[in-house]
Amino acid sequence: MRPLATYFSLLLVFLSINLVGCRETDTKIKATEVERQKTAVLALRNTVPKDTSLAGYYFVLDPGHGDDDPGAIRDFKGKDGVVHSVSESALTLDMARRLAWYLRARGASGVYFTLGPDEVVNAEDDRYAYWPPQEPPSILKELIVLLPASRYAYWPLEIALTPRTEVANQKVKTHGKKKVIFISIHVDSTNPSVQGMRVYSYYGVRTILGEHIARNAKKKGVARTKKIGPLEIPFFSTMHAGFIVMNPRLNMAGEKILIETTNIRNDNDFKKLCTADGRESIAHVIGEGIIYYRQAQKK
Repeated sequence: MRPLATYFSLLLVFLSINLVGCRETDTKIKATEVERQKTAVLALRNTVPKDTSLAGYYFVLDPGHGDDDPGAIRDFKGKDGVVHSVSESALTLDMARRLAWYLRARGASGVYFTLGPDEVVNAEDDRYAYWPPQEPPSILKELIVLLPASRYAYWPLEIALTPRTEVANQKVKTHGKKKVIFISIHVDSTNPSVQGMRVYSYYGVRTILGEHIARNAKKKGVARTKKIGPLEIPFFSTMHAGFIVMNPRLNMAGEKILIETTNIRNDNDFKKLCTADGRESIAHVIGEGIIYYRQAQKK
């Protein structure tokens, strides 16, 4: 009987090992939401050609708000019952970093942030915010907007924004006006019914760059990959406004625009903003519009 008992014991050990192995495998293939978002972003980035399309151009990216100014904030209650907050400043910094990566991949000679004078050398670092799945409430009771759209009417705040234009001016002195492009990135917080991207140029100033980004958003508006499917970034309008960072008297960059990427108060837009692949798609739509602009300049 001993041999039979021995064989039976070995069989139990064999089965237990295999069952544990199955559980471990199941755990490994059951990716977390953070891992899923990273995979989606990597899949999207694999569609970006690494070339020199933007060689000779220097980009100054202006992530809207920051420091003590969070911009618009939207609160929502998660599945765990805890109220979470998403600020415009966190979103714009994240999208600016993603756009910086895109511009670097396409061969930009320099990418700079208005948050500091130094070149963004580590734009490819995985320093982004990968938030867990978020389900915006069906009603907007938890919405908090710290700074309304009329904030630009306050002169003291406008004066505080002028150092951002100095970064562009420094690059113009070094590289020349036509080679410097200034892009201010924001998130809209106006009427919840407004959905999609808005591209602004300064009052009375035509911007060819803005028109190409708008054309790309209207024509395409979708970042497609086989792995994650289409993420539509709808386009709303091309407009003119008096944003201080675009004022030709203060900003000497050859092209300067401000983009309201999406609307934090619109539920559909908010869902895109709350995913890494959504914010990555926004950066790609802007980046591809810049490529179209560059191709038009060569003709």
